Amino acid sequence: MLLGDRPTTFLEAVYALIIHLVWAGFLGIIFAFLIIIITQKRLLLKGAILGFIAGFIFYAIPKLFNTTQLFLTPIESVISNHVGAVIWGITTAYVFLFLEKKYREEA
Repeated sequence: MLLGDRPTTFLEAVYALIIHLVWAGFLGIIFAFLIIIITQKRLLLKGAILGFIAGFIFYAIPKLFNTTQLFLTPIESVISNHVGAVIWGITTAYVFLFLEKKYREEA
């Protein structure tokens, strides 16, 4: 999505990976701030829901601005991205729980 097509050179692949990691980190920061607002009860479920919502929003925004003619996405890709977003949310929640446990043990 960043380049409009799959990376064809090593430099494009490295750049896309770096941008992807920065974006995932940014979403993790947002998740951490949301956890302060909401409780930590059932955090893995909340992480999965947040991941799904983030994936949904990223597909809804191009639709709102009528850019779907530029990017036609097959259903397989949409499902794959949503599953990946849910896995990201669960993983982020698990890492947050792990870090919270480590912090409490040290304190």
